[in-house]
Amino acid sequence: LTAAEARRLEPKLRCTAALQSPATGIIDSHALMLALLGDAEEHGAVLSLNTRIVSGRIEGGRIEGGRIVLDTIDSTSGERFEIAAARFVNAAGLGATALA
Repeated sequence: LTAAEARRLEPKLRCTAALQSPATGIIDSHALMLALLGDAEEHGAVLSLNTRIVSGRIEGGRIEGGRIVLDTIDSTSGERFEIAAARFVNAAGLGATALA
């Protein structure tokens, strides 16, 4: 669209040209992921990248109402650490089934 055509659709828009794609969604996926991460962290989430899980256990006798504790190793530094939470998101890609 020309700038004039775009302003007819959105009067406060300032541009030299615009792309209209009514049948698709065009987003900045990197910015969206950063925004989602920010929202998650504001609500107490922790992102742990490059982390290998060595073992895990359930405290409290059951997952519901209990706590999951994972013994991990940072794949970059070799540092061992523990992560504990009531909920985890398994985003291990191809290794997700083995981890579950």
